[in-house]
Amino acid sequence: SPSDKQRFNFGAYGAPTGGFTAQGVEAVARTFDSADSPADLVESYVLTLASFRNSAEHAPELIAAGRKYVDQVSALMHKLHHLSARALGVADDFFDRFYDENASLALRLAHYPAINPSDVAPGQQRYGSHVDYEGFTILAVEEPGDTGLEVWLNGAWNKVSCPADGLIVNVGELITYWSGGRWKATLHRVVNSHPERPRFSLPFFSGPNLKAEVVPIGSPPGTRGILAGEHLQRQLDRSNTKPAKL
Repeated sequence: SPSDKQRFNFGAYGAPTGGFTAQGVEAVARTFDSADSPADLVESYVLTLASFRNSAEHAPELIAAGRKYVDQVSALMHKLHHLSARALGVADDFFDRFYDENASLALRLAHYPAINPSDVAPGQQRYGSHVDYEGFTILAVEEPGDTGLEVWLNGAWNKVSCPADGLIVNVGELITYWSGGRWKATLHRVVNSHPERPRFSLPFFSGPNLKAEVVPIGSPPGTRGILAGEHLQRQLDRSNTKPAKL
């Protein structure tokens, strides 16, 4: 029930200890499209590294399953980092120092409820057009085929199909910044296809330590970058209908 879910709400979306966020709180298109974009048709539960350290606040079975999954997907993240570093011409371990025990890692359990089309506001979608804010996003979807996920490519929206047991990887804004703009953040959205069916997905957001300074690779010595935490807070402030504090 809604009241049961709200027991696990510990603040607006982006709160350090994670927890439940009800539908109507997020409006991610406000970070990219328009400041008055409607709220997204999604509710979610987030597990962060702080969630595992303060596990008594969360259901024990969720903590156990989440910890196992995060351990596995974190190992994949580090492999992506090593390959990316090599492709960008730096040492394989370049990203390791930014992704320490206080990295901004978050597993989001996203639920897109079934939709009554008559209740949908103009332009309202399950998840509005946006790019992710931090590093790589590693996404698992409930089933292969049409997920409602679309990416902007070559001037048009394109459906994304995921093979069975596959994963989808998005590039976030900090990867674009680190790469000096060579790797573009993935503009994407979740449209209201098959509105009668609920959808579920598991995005894993990989951000560096929030105190990390992100400087474009190859910049001259002394170049000032952006602070990861300030960047994330700015985007959360834009996307939340209620304020969040990291």
